[in-house]
Amino acid sequence: MRSKTLRLMLALLAIPFAAMAQDVENLIVNSSFEDDQDNLGGGPGWALWTGEGASANFEYDPKEAIDGETSMRVEITQGSATNWHIGLTQTGIALEGSETYTLSFWAKSEGTRVLAMELKREPGGQPWQGITDDGPLLVQEEWLEFTNTFIAPRDYPEENGLPAQLNFWLADDEETIWFDFVYLYEGEYQEIEPSEGPKAVDPSGKMATSWARLKRL
Repeated sequence: MRSKTLRLMLALLAIPFAAMAQDVENLIVNSSFEDDQDNLGGGPGWALWTGEGASANFEYDPKEAIDGETSMRVEITQGSATNWHIGLTQTGIALEGSETYTLSFWAKSEGTRVLAMELKREPGGQPWQGITDDGPLLVQEEWLEFTNTFIAPRDYPEENGLPAQLNFWLADDEETIWFDFVYLYEGEYQEIEPSEGPKAVDPSGKMATSWARLKRL
C-alpha cells in the first residue's frame, strides 16, 4: 500500500513539471510553418533568401511534418560553395544580454547533408556579429531535433532596429531539406514534444550528441 501511495505522489509531483516544460514563450513566429500558406515569401515570420546565382524552391509540405499539418521544404535547384547564398531566415528577434537562451528545431533531408545555423544581429546593424556558432550540422533522412543553449553577449532590442536574426544557410549542399517546430526561448533546454508526432516516419528511439542535444523520434 505504501509503495502505491509513493508512486501516486511522485506521479502527481511530475505533472506540474511536465506542464512547466511546455510553458515557454517561443520567440519564433510561425514556428511550425502553418500560417498564411498562400503568402510564403511575405508571410509571417520567415524570409527566403537566394543570391549570387544560387536558387531554391521553398514550399509548405503537407506530406511531411513533425508538428501540426505542414513543414517547410527547401529544394536546392542551384547550389553554391558559399552556404549563405541560400537561406531560410527570421528577423526581429529580441534578446537580453547575459541571459541564457535555447534554440531548438527539427530537420530531415532527402539524403544526408550538412546545414549551417546561426543567430546574428540583423543586417544593417553594426557590427553584424555572431551570437551562436554556425558550424556544420549533419542532417539525416529521419526527423532529428537539434538544440543549442547559449548566452546572449549583449542586448539585441527590437525597438531600435538592432534585434537578432536566425539563419539556416543551405546553398553548399543540394539535398532537399525539411524544417519544423522551431523554438527559441529563454532558459536552459526543456523537452518540448511536438503535438502530432512525425508523419511518414516510424519512431526509432532517442540519442544524444555533442552539439548540445540531438534527438530522434
